[in-house]
Amino acid sequence: MTAPTTEEVLAKVHPDLHPMIREFMRKSKHVLSIEQAYMYYERREGDEIKTYYSGVMFYDNSAKRESVGGIRIEHKGKGKPVFQVRTRHVINSRFKNSERKRSVETTDAKRAMKAMLQYITPYTLDEVFKDHESTATGVVSRWRSQLQEDVSALSVPRSAMVTEMQNLIRQGVKFITPEFNRVAEKALAANEETQRRMGAKITKHFVSMGKDQIAVLTVHHDNTRVSNFYQAFESMPTMLQEGVAMLRIMQDNQHIDGFGARISENMFVVLEIDGQKA
Repeated sequence: MTAPTTEEVLAKVHPDLHPMIREFMRKSKHVLSIEQAYMYYERREGDEIKTYYSGVMFYDNSAKRESVGGIRIEHKGKGKPVFQVRTRHVINSRFKNSERKRSVETTDAKRAMKAMLQYITPYTLDEVFKDHESTATGVVSRWRSQLQEDVSALSVPRSAMVTEMQNLIRQGVKFITPEFNRVAEKALAANEETQRRMGAKITKHFVSMGKDQIAVLTVHHDNTRVSNFYQAFESMPTMLQEGVAMLRIMQDNQHIDGFGARISENMFVVLEIDGQKA
């Protein structure tokens, strides 16, 4: 579905906001779009408008697809109209209402414009993936503990251990109990692999497929974070291209332990273990 143009949205907004919205779009340092207008409402007495409110919400080009903020105008028929700049960056202790609590309110259009330019900003990559770090952690955790059932065979019953040790003393390394045969066949190798996994240095690549660019937040094993941006899928490192291509065929919220996860149509987690793709 094609997003509406600025002019299409403005057609649904009160004219008093038009110059402010155009000025903000011109002055803002960020690539933002307006895709949704607040419901326009007015109450008239005869030909005179007594009350109205109207506004727009702004969006960035990330895969989060939640509003980064908005501007609303409200006029109650007396005094000057009130501008409400709504943003996640503000907590206004004057208000208990959850919506108004996140707003700067003023009758001064210049102050409202200053607040818009300061506070209406795109989501950072940390914000985009804040709710999905647990997804990556779960993929890693399940991969690391995948062989625990086989490893548990190392907890051999004492009677079996005594019998086997006596046999080892008498005859060498020939195992005579099923428990020790299982240790020899699977558990020792599983334990070695599990120890490798527990000590592995894992890097998580959070990939956000935006409308105009691809953003990648890389979280290294020591929690250092690096952000990279790509203009095309083919410009990403081959490891990320292959990882995303594999995850794209999955459903939302599905994962491959030790490999990665598809969070949504445009958001993925690709794991890199000890410098290599999982």
